[in-house]
Amino acid sequence: MTPRERFFARLEGRDPLQALFVPDLSMWYQAHRIDVEHGEPQRYAPGELIPDDYPMHALPGAMPPRFRGLTHLGLHRALGVPIPVHNYRWLDVSLDGVEYSSRTAGVESVETWRTPHGLLTRRRRLAVDDGSWATVEFPAKSLEHLAAVVDVELSRRLAPRAGEVQALAAQIGDAGFQDVVLSRSPLGLLVHEFIGMENFVYMLFDRRDRIVAVLDAIEEKSLEAVRLAAATPARLVILGDNLDENLIAPPVFEEFALPFYRKAAAILHERGKFFSAHMDGNIARLLPLLKESGLDLYDGCTPEPMNDYSLDDLENALGPGMHAFCGIPSTLFVQGLPDRVILDYARRIIDTLGEKAILNVGDILPINGRIDEVEKVAEMVRGL
Repeated sequence: MTPRERFFARLEGRDPLQALFVPDLSMWYQAHRIDVEHGEPQRYAPGELIPDDYPMHALPGAMPPRFRGLTHLGLHRALGVPIPVHNYRWLDVSLDGVEYSSRTAGVESVETWRTPHGLLTRRRRLAVDDGSWATVEFPAKSLEHLAAVVDVELSRRLAPRAGEVQALAAQIGDAGFQDVVLSRSPLGLLVHEFIGMENFVYMLFDRRDRIVAVLDAIEEKSLEAVRLAAATPARLVILGDNLDENLIAPPVFEEFALPFYRKAAAILHERGKFFSAHMDGNIARLLPLLKESGLDLYDGCTPEPMNDYSLDDLENALGPGMHAFCGIPSTLFVQGLPDRVILDYARRIIDTLGEKAILNVGDILPINGRIDEVEKVAEMVRGL
């Protein structure tokens, strides 16, 4: 089977082998191909394919000499590992009835939404270490801003980009696979994009009814995106909630997010799609709930010592037909540890989760991670 065929055979329960290694090398590749100055934003998002014809591939940067002639896709082929690709570009989003503006000056970014119910402002700052943007001021600062949040969400007009999924599939070929990315659940959207965790907690206790009304109002727009994803040719759809119980407590998740997950799963399963969600944080108390979520694949799982759950906890949280992208903790790839430490951890994942596991680097190889250790894991897996 090709790497793509084997990945989906694993999700379908048709893969007789217990070892499948699918590391995400996108950020490592990008950082080693370009001599990026601190304070520059990322050129490509994590997990995004850097096309073969992009000029970046001609830059030597800090790439090890034996990889300098390879593209992002070529690196995966050379290592003999499938390439996982997030398709962020499959959907165009415009606003109707809300005026949006954005300006960036140096490491500061300011976005505004002028709505029928008032002005929302978000400020972000560039994280100079990895080129990602961090929110330092959320748009909704009080209960009075919630009506404007609803304005923004209901103003979104969603339009799939014709041929985008097919075009990306043609670039990847049989070397790997793609998922189409849904931004967040309504709860994740409210907490991570508009309110922030602290304000959300205060608002929930002060005016629970308002929070419930907002979530109800924006759910249909989120389900519209799910239906559009289900209509694409892609076989895998991922929800980018970045689950962590320190940001969204399990009781809150159970009440306000789990019903949405189930609705999304029903829509996707009806169209024969696999449903995934990204969960790269502390999820020990969320795991029992996720077993009833309708998910087919837990994405980005990284057990202890990086996060607060064991391999046994993860195995117990996988119901029939469920799988986990389970990572060797990425911190192990940056410490100069003996090979056996990383290889032993990889073997423990395989032995514990068996056919439920899709092994990776949890959840992405850091820019200072050791690519030679990735090679050795790939060699070990091929030998099993």
